[in-house]
Amino acid sequence: MSEPPPGAGPYVLGPPGPVGEPPPSQRKLVDRTIGITVGIVLGIAVVIGFVFLGSEGTVDAPRISGVKTGKQAPTPQVQPPQPGQAGK
Repeated sequence: MSEPPPGAGPYVLGPPGPVGEPPPSQRKLVDRTIGITVGIVLGIAVVIGFVFLGSEGTVDAPRISGVKTGKQAPTPQVQPPQPGQAGK
C-alpha cells in the first residue's frame, strides 16, 4: 500500500481554520459589535466637536462651567443721571 499524500493526516471534526480561532458566526458578532461601538463614539465626537468648536462665534456659545475662556462679558456703560434731569 502506498503512503498518504503530504499534508493528509488524521481527520479532525470541527470547523475549518486554525486551532483556537472563534467560529465564523462568533467572529461576525464581535466585528459587528466593534463596528457599532466605533460608530457611536465617532458620532458623539463629531457632535461634541460641532457644539463646542463650531459655535464659538455665537451669542450663547456653549462652555463647560467653571472653565475660564479668557473672555470677559462686556460691562454695560450706564451713565448716572445728571442733576436737574431726574424725573423727566
